[in-house]
Amino acid sequence: MVRAETSDESGGGTGDLFGEPVAPEPPRPCSCRVFGKTAIVLILAIVVAAIIVTKLRRKEPPAAPGSAAQSAQGMEQTGDLAVEPGQDTALASVNGQEITLGQLEKSLGELPPQYKAVFELRKHEFLEELIIRKLLLEEARSMKMGQTEAFQAAVEPRGQRTDEEQAMVEALLRTEVLDRVEVTEEDLRAFYEAHKEELPGDPPFDEVKDTLLPYAEQEKQGEAIESYVEDLRARATIVRDEAWIEQQKARAADNPLDRALMSGRPVLADFGRGVCIPCKMMKPILDDLAEEYQGRAEILIIEIDHEPALTRRCRIRVIPTQIFYDASGKEVYRHEGFMPREDIVAQLMRMGVP
Repeated sequence: MVRAETSDESGGGTGDLFGEPVAPEPPRPCSCRVFGKTAIVLILAIVVAAIIVTKLRRKEPPAAPGSAAQSAQGMEQTGDLAVEPGQDTALASVNGQEITLGQLEKSLGELPPQYKAVFELRKHEFLEELIIRKLLLEEARSMKMGQTEAFQAAVEPRGQRTDEEQAMVEALLRTEVLDRVEVTEEDLRAFYEAHKEELPGDPPFDEVKDTLLPYAEQEKQGEAIESYVEDLRARATIVRDEAWIEQQKARAADNPLDRALMSGRPVLADFGRGVCIPCKMMKPILDDLAEEYQGRAEILIIEIDHEPALTRRCRIRVIPTQIFYDASGKEVYRHEGFMPREDIVAQLMRMGVP
């Protein structure tokens, strides 16, 4: 394995051809589903973790004539060119409260660079983040979270900038969701059974259950937040500018991975660089599998130098890295380093690919 680095300026790669192996990290038995405290931080930064968007995204019915979203200008057409709408254009409304393009751009610009890179070409997904945040904030206000002890605990220390809206959302999630989550022995054993193939050495349950507890708790917290947000969405009136969303989707899908994910088939994406030794060893294997699995699965070789934004979005740390997605587009397994053909075939079989 070699370190995966990309240059924001040139889009090219840097680093030693052979590189040094990246020191192994502790086992991450639920790396594709980790939620917990990290997700809370993202929510409070106006980014509800991508897992929420992936699992909860529902296509709303077309906006009724005369609604806020239907009346928005969206992308105005001038010949064959699309012109961005004005900053005050309503992209969506939540219970009558509008989210404008200007608000979306301002919030996007305030994100940390690593999250901004993910959403800059996926603004329609970031709009969903803002919708969820508005739902949470509206609920926090209705429950007077600003008057609770949980709110006071969430407010930053005196002398620092205090974001009261973030503190209210944190207080809401803490009191209404996270503090109510309890992981039972049965939950922990079910988590172990679901992820034991990802644990090195096939350890027995009693040996690793204490290590797995925080991961199982994070997963259960994530499911609880998903359920809570789903209930808020079901009770809300949400309209969107569907034309703008469809155009953003078309822009976002202009890369090999998203095009493959739209196929409705399982996907294996191998991220690498053509000059790295293990990547060169992987290429004939992947080429052969692409032919063998044609029509049943999509097998991709993605050059990180050609797709720097995609590389950042998929959090590639070393090359080669193989990411497996199921037919719905959800990441189900990730492997770093050279992966033998038989291991790839075994993983595809576990995913139900004959």
